[in-house]
Amino acid sequence: MLPRRKDESHRKSAKEDIQIPFVVQSLVDNREKYRINKQFIQSDGLRKEINDLGYDVEDTPDGPKIWKKI
Repeated sequence: MLPRRKDESHRKSAKEDIQIPFVVQSLVDNREKYRINKQFIQSDGLRKEINDLGYDVEDTPDGPKIWKKI
């Protein structure tokens, strides 16, 4: 399997074998930064944006897990 490029428009979720759009992954990454810095209002706002795009995010000890809503 070839390594993924940073500019790919999709990434695979660690929870399921699905493709995560780049925009959703970017929101999740930014949300994690806010969460780590205890900026929960901003973090919650990004969670809503992620949900509005049709994805759920779960915080785990191994980092956030993303999956598409059914």
